[in-house]
Amino acid sequence: MRKLFVPLAILMMAATPAWAQEAPSFAEADANSDGVVTLDEALDADEAWTEEAYIDADANADGVLDEQEYGVGIAAR
Repeated sequence: MRKLFVPLAILMMAATPAWAQEAPSFAEADANSDGVVTLDEALDADEAWTEEAYIDADANADGVLDEQEYGVGIAAR
């Protein structure tokens, strides 16, 4: 039984989906440190972002995400 458990545990850890990984912080996503995250920065920082999710997170529709909008977008995924 033990001989079977270890390989199964390793397989389960290796099969963890990408979406289960921790998202980059706002500072990490804000590549040029201008205080906002553009769509390109979001997509470059984390492949889990989609254009639709980005637009949904942009509450004031100014085309960029501030830190609060970014956090809401991350939480909504």
